[in-house]
Amino acid sequence: MHSGEELFFCLPGKLGFLIGGERYCLRRGDSMHFKSEQPHVWYNRGPGDARVICCLTPLAAAPEIRAV
Repeated sequence: MHSGEELFFCLPGKLGFLIGGERYCLRRGDSMHFKSEQPHVWYNRGPGDARVICCLTPLAAAPEIRAV
């Protein structure tokens, strides 16, 4: 767990999520957004590879990175 938010967008494959005790499954084209302070894990639910685009905040978590 950490402060901030997370956004996932599922490309090919299936992703499983356990967030705050609730289970979710993402398939191609599905997205998931949640506060990172919640207990969470994510994992591949398919027989093959899964691909995902993931965005995490805050940028302040990495002070050596500066927005321009």
